[in-house]
Amino acid sequence: MSEKVVNVLLLGETGVGKSTFINILGNFLTYNTLDEAAAGNILYSVPTKFSMIDEDLAEHEIIVGSSNNEVTVAGASSTQNPKTYLFNLKNNNAKLRVIDTPGIGDTRGMQYDEWNTEKLLTFISELDYLNAICIMLKPNNSRFSVLFDYCMKQILLRLDKKVKSNIVFVFTNARSSFYTPGDTFVPLQHMLRQIETGPLQTKIPFNSSNIFCVDNESFRYLAARSSGLQFSEEVTQEYRTSWNKSFATAKKMLQYCANLP
Repeated sequence: MSEKVVNVLLLGETGVGKSTFINILGNFLTYNTLDEAAAGNILYSVPTKFSMIDEDLAEHEIIVGSSNNEVTVAGASSTQNPKTYLFNLKNNNAKLRVIDTPGIGDTRGMQYDEWNTEKLLTFISELDYLNAICIMLKPNNSRFSVLFDYCMKQILLRLDKKVKSNIVFVFTNARSSFYTPGDTFVPLQHMLRQIETGPLQTKIPFNSSNIFCVDNESFRYLAARSSGLQFSEEVTQEYRTSWNKSFATAKKMLQYCANLP
């Protein structure tokens, strides 16, 4: 009997943290605690690069891996083409296929977003099935850009109706909003009402069962630790809390996606 494969597509604005979410997900599926992950080898699927300021206010550049599918131009989508990452789901005879996509809102211009949207839709059309679409957002975003609104509606317009019912909302960097959608909740509700009453005539579920709030910071902690940075026990405890909350939420989200029809 072949293994079940759960296909999950990630969508979101440039810089929302899709690639970092994929990286922390791999660690969540391998390690149970932050301390266990720190004692082992940091796991990553998507190469990443960022700066971190230590407690003495010194700046450190952290680099994990390298890939020609990622660019580091400010404001540009770092992921250049849709790409899949395969993970084993513990305690299940199943695998998780996460599909990373170019971010919406590339500052190089609308033409790049249109190209990215076409690449995305072509990629989706070649899949046998899609279990879930994760729309990733940052909390405390009091308004959406016109570009994000336009691209989301273009994508939804061309998706199968069944898939539209399998949308989940993932809020990244949620530690800053106490693991809630924050100010993003109201404008997102408004956009979804427009989608329901407008030309698309599509009702997308938006409730506690398909809203998940996570924080990716524990991956940055692990990456910095692997590069030799030291952290005080007080700071480490903050990252432990972030890991624990996000670990539980990510597992809940994956279970939800796996059970979608």
